[in-house]
Amino acid sequence: MPDSFWHFSREILEPEWAVGALKRKVGMMESMKAKTSLELADEARRREVEHEILSYFLAVESYPARAAREPQVSFEAHCWSVYTELESGRAN
Repeated sequence: MPDSFWHFSREILEPEWAVGALKRKVGMMESMKAKTSLELADEARRREVEHEILSYFLAVESYPARAAREPQVSFEAHCWSVYTELESGRAN
């Protein structure tokens, strides 16, 4: 007989076993849900860090040209403006 038939028959013949099996499945689903939300948080943080790194490298690359045009602008201010410009573009 196929496993599914035996499994079904066992659930009918042994209700305590079926309840235990159901509790295990629900527990596995809850742990999977928590793991998934943790993974989503990790993924969001990874994207955020990548965005920060990208904006920093773009700022390093573009700062000499801006400093030539606007010598009063600090690298920090330029870096922040690049970050916010990317942030506004990323939201669209």
